[in-house]
Amino acid sequence: MRLLRSNLFALIALCWFVMPVWAQNSPTVTHIPLKVDSDKDLKSLSKKMPLYRVAGEPSVMGEIAPGEWRGDKPLEVYVPYLAKKPKISKTLAEAPYEFDNKGELKEIGKFKKLKVKIPVRYLQFQQNGDRRNLVQRKISDFSLYSLCADLDQRREDVVELRDSLKRMRVEDDPDAWNAARAELVLKWEGLVQFVENSLIFRVMGPSLREEFEEGIESFRDAESEARALEFRKQIEELEPEAIEFGKELDCEFYVLESDHVRIVYLIGDEGIEHEHAKELLLLAEESIEYFRRIAIDPFAVFREEQASELPIIPNSLFQEFVVVPHDTPTAEELYAEYYSVPEENARGFDTEARGGIARSRRADPLYSSFTKNIKTGLQGMVVHQVGHTMSSLHYNRLSKEHVANALPMVQEAVAMHLCFEKLGHNTVRCVATEESKYATPKEEVDNRDVQVWDTYRDRFYKLSLDAPSFSDGGTMPMGKLTESNMAKGWLAISYILQQDGVKGQQWLRKMHDSITKEGDGDRTGLDRNKWREFTNELYGEVQGDPLLQFEEAWKAVAEAGIAED
Repeated sequence: MRLLRSNLFALIALCWFVMPVWAQNSPTVTHIPLKVDSDKDLKSLSKKMPLYRVAGEPSVMGEIAPGEWRGDKPLEVYVPYLAKKPKISKTLAEAPYEFDNKGELKEIGKFKKLKVKIPVRYLQFQQNGDRRNLVQRKISDFSLYSLCADLDQRREDVVELRDSLKRMRVEDDPDAWNAARAELVLKWEGLVQFVENSLIFRVMGPSLREEFEEGIESFRDAESEARALEFRKQIEELEPEAIEFGKELDCEFYVLESDHVRIVYLIGDEGIEHEHAKELLLLAEESIEYFRRIAIDPFAVFREEQASELPIIPNSLFQEFVVVPHDTPTAEELYAEYYSVPEENARGFDTEARGGIARSRRADPLYSSFTKNIKTGLQGMVVHQVGHTMSSLHYNRLSKEHVANALPMVQEAVAMHLCFEKLGHNTVRCVATEESKYATPKEEVDNRDVQVWDTYRDRFYKLSLDAPSFSDGGTMPMGKLTESNMAKGWLAISYILQQDGVKGQQWLRKMHDSITKEGDGDRTGLDRNKWREFTNELYGEVQGDPLLQFEEAWKAVAEAGIAED
């Protein structure tokens, strides 16, 4: 195992939230690890509530019921109803409650057993001064109701696309049929992978995967399918290799490598299991392949570039993840050892991860993410970092010889798009975003207010309507971006990929061609006057600011999305 010898490493503050709270301020789905000492107790608990095993610990996944709880009585948690024989033709998951038009939560009678009560003796606590805090880890920014609604919307999208394709004949319009086929395969496989990667829904994964494999047999994209089969088979057959890294700290590290990704990981009480490392490796490869299928393969000009000597996505290993103990001093020592930097350069590792470009040659780049072991959070870390990497490789082409990070707005927008498509949440953030403020429910709810039942799409549609322009966000450094900025970024990237594919992505490249100086803590190096010139060359001159010509189209998409609900 060759260690990196580079100090060209940028700090990215990735935040994973551990929420030791006694009263829920806003509904979120959490992982609650349990302390169960006997098989008898474990068997008894499993009859009363659905249990998951995460990092070797029995756990409950759900949403803590509203109200104040002080740790002196059982903890009430809503868990989802999951289909016992999942098929895309029927609802897959439901929350055991709903909302009335005043925004008040109403429990559903037939699901009364899905409000489980966890005895205090099985809960884990952390002492904080004179208070005991419940150990729980947020696995979604959204409520259980929203997660189930999002899953059902994905399912309905697939059913609609499948039924539409059945009504089409390839001989009538081959191009339209092929486009519909590609969209169906992408959405259907995306639904399956979303369930497989979901901590709370993954039990339905095998059945949905089997239905997908059977149902899509005649619609497959042979080239993409061949790539996917190759990396799945490769990862399945991999054997972990022990390495010397961390030996002086009595840490036992292993490494796994696929075609594009390396994961270096700790095992034992503070580490992860070999099988989980393989899952993370597969998730990274799937995320890279997904980006290729939505941003590169549909467009001839990008397919040609991908086939060139300097492809957009390298044909070699270019992404690595290093998973270390969560203890900060230990993480700092391991950071100094792995990157061969002085120990003082590794100090202040109070974020959950650091990431950046460790080798910048475009012909042989390496993006590295050094992360503390975050139970239930590594999947989000992997997909989010892949989003940063893809944004750099595809959109910042300012230099032919070297890769460089994309502008913060673009990095985060692509990372968010990937996270929500692959995982349904984005619990990893590189920006100091505030949490959305939920509107006070009224008799007649303003459909622009953020509500507790909103799916992620609805929330971002609403926040984007009052957000600064995308071009304003392009001048903001990472630390200045807000959730409203990111809602606009997510909307813009989604629109560009789905409706303005070639020109829109070329426009993002022109955005980076307009970087004329080093950024600082107040502004990025984006020169908007130069970007305006490039925009006019690409789209033709328009009245007013050419950078704002897309804002109305994005606003229309957001308003239409809100109106559908």
